[in-house]
Formats: sequence, C-alpha cells, structure tokens
Amino acid sequence: MVDSVAKQQYCFKEVVLGVDVQPVTAANGWLNFQVDMAAFQCSGALEPDRLNRLDFQNIGTSSCSFCLTGLEIVA
Repeated sequence: MVDSVAKQQYCFKEVVLGVDVQPVTAANGWLNFQVDMAAFQCSGALEPDRLNRLDFQNIGTSSCSFCLTGLEIVA
C-alpha cells in the first residue's frame, strides 16, 4: 500500500521578529521587517523551490495587529 500523505518537511529554524530580525524601517507607527531565506536555515531540510507554506503566529509575548502589504519569496 502506498502512503498517499506526503511527508511534511520544515526548515530548521523559526524566525522571531524583533529577536532574530530587527526592523529596517519604522514609519507611521508600523515596522518593516525583511527576512532573508538563510535565516530559516532550510539548507539540507527543504529546498526554497519546494516551499509552499509560510505561517505567522503570535508567540504570546505581545498582542499586536499587523498588516501584510507585500510578501515576496525569492530563492
């Protein structure tokens, strides 16, 4: 029997904004973060061209609203 569920693969690191990556600009009360793919340490775990999901979560250290105006994944 062939397993029809594909094995999930993950990068080796979660990136925490404000801890692992600092904002590059702050204007009108909003912060702008740029995160390099290398920060997720995917090499050997998941090739960038196979990336099909990106999750955001509030880790409980702050309650904040966010506006995602652009997302670009560049391999």
